[in-house]
Amino acid sequence: MLDEADLSDNNISDGAVDIVPEATVHIHDIGITGVSTSGSSVHFGEFVNVGVTVANKGNATESFNVSAYYDLVLIATLDVANLLPSNNQTLNFSWDTTSLNKTTYQISAVALLTNDIDPSDNTFVDGTVTLDEPVSSYFGLDWFDGFLIAGILP
Repeated sequence: MLDEADLSDNNISDGAVDIVPEATVHIHDIGITGVSTSGSSVHFGEFVNVGVTVANKGNATESFNVSAYYDLVLIATLDVANLLPSNNQTLNFSWDTTSLNKTTYQISAVALLTNDIDPSDNTFVDGTVTLDEPVSSYFGLDWFDGFLIAGILP
């Protein structure tokens, strides 16, 4: 063959040439492309939805774990199974703020993949979420008092 670049891996047998195809090299590369929350200021005790979008930037189908955090505290870890090359998937984490203090928390996510050729994009730090008091507590009232004032309860 005139255009054959590497003759060393070809076999000649009884005048026929067997061309050995080049082996496929698998590139393992995932990344987190975005982290979002359902709000930047919420009342403590509410649930906050944290969305984490991951991308398969390589040429091999990948399965891996993704963890979401507030500050350095784990919210949860979810599995990504069989993400095809050049595809994205958004994972939804539910963050319960019931036992937390009124303050501001940094939101982040980490995806781990063995043999990732570019792990620098496997961590994504989003903005912050501030937890504050529910509106009724500003006036020293709870939900029951609110129902009484609104005339819902006798």
